[in-house]
Amino acid sequence: MKKTQTPEMYAPESHGGQPVRIVAIEYQREKSGWKPFQVVTDGGSIYDFDWCEQDGMLAHHMSGFGGDWGKVYTVTKYCAAPKLCSKLWYDHSRMTLKTSEGKPLDDKQARALGVQVIAEPIDGNPFDDGDAIEDKTEYCEQCRARHPDDNMCRHVQWQEDGGGWALGCGASDVDFGETQASLYRLLRMLPKTIVHTMLTRALSRTPPGGSDFDDLDIIRRQHRDEERFLPGVAWLRSLDSGCKEALALTAGWLWMFERADWRACQVVPERRFIRHLSPAALEPWLAIDPLDPGELYDKPLSVRLGFKPQCTNDVEFLKNPLACEEVILWPPRRSVAHSHKGLTLSVAEVKQVSNKAVDIFFGAVIERNGQHISELDGYSPIYL
Repeated sequence: MKKTQTPEMYAPESHGGQPVRIVAIEYQREKSGWKPFQVVTDGGSIYDFDWCEQDGMLAHHMSGFGGDWGKVYTVTKYCAAPKLCSKLWYDHSRMTLKTSEGKPLDDKQARALGVQVIAEPIDGNPFDDGDAIEDKTEYCEQCRARHPDDNMCRHVQWQEDGGGWALGCGASDVDFGETQASLYRLLRMLPKTIVHTMLTRALSRTPPGGSDFDDLDIIRRQHRDEERFLPGVAWLRSLDSGCKEALALTAGWLWMFERADWRACQVVPERRFIRHLSPAALEPWLAIDPLDPGELYDKPLSVRLGFKPQCTNDVEFLKNPLACEEVILWPPRRSVAHSHKGLTLSVAEVKQVSNKAVDIFFGAVIERNGQHISELDGYSPIYL
């Protein structure tokens, strides 16, 4: 290839107050043409570039530095080689090429790996693009495009405390099992009429509306630990009329919850803690009105860790108390009251108060004395 003189280009960073030269730019094909994918400077810094098709902008962030970067550019063989997969401009006076195995590579050999070496950068310095921003991006499965983190579509919902992981129907790494479990926790605390309305809307490919979110927010505001409810709320908030597959999945979850026996909705039954209480200690819990679940949240159950487990579920509880989903309160096995007294409660929050103790706050009564609460005559769920 004929070597031409390329005007020097500089990155936004500097070393000792001196500008840092760009010595390599790799491009990949997008719908709008060839766009920067990776930029390397002679200081050894690596910048990743993402083209946001729907937003019509480039987003970049520094992803690493050091080593031989700035002097040697490593070319890895593309799976689709010898098809043209990327284009590479690099400063021949400052850099050389090598394979991922560390072998020297010339421009013609790079083409066999799917990379075409070009004589001039495409569209000049990518940092000078007026639409380029410094930001990371997230891929949305619904939009099938990347968006800057601070300008995401509704399909990807961020964890609110800045934890950095994404939720919603567009998130690439969404945990569908945890989302379904979280959604069922919410549904247990809502009147059946609201659950049926959500199902009707989902079947007609209509996402939940504002009033639905008002009901969910009432629940979330009552709890200091919102993480248990966040995946379910984020999923519902991420839906729009264009998310056909996600709406169908949501309708399936709602249909199962509305029509199936309540035990079929135990998504993670191993996260259940069984606690034996004496009949005298159990009576105050049985006396709580199941139609007033707010009282449960004001009366936590204190559990000392390190107890001798009596059930398999207790062993699971000891492994990770904060993941507890339900608590069953029973009298001792040898008690005459064991066969007909007992209480199963959903868990709203598990708070670690010390290395040896946790407090469990309850969300709703699921079953009392062998009878599912929703089967009681005149039962109408009340908000927490």
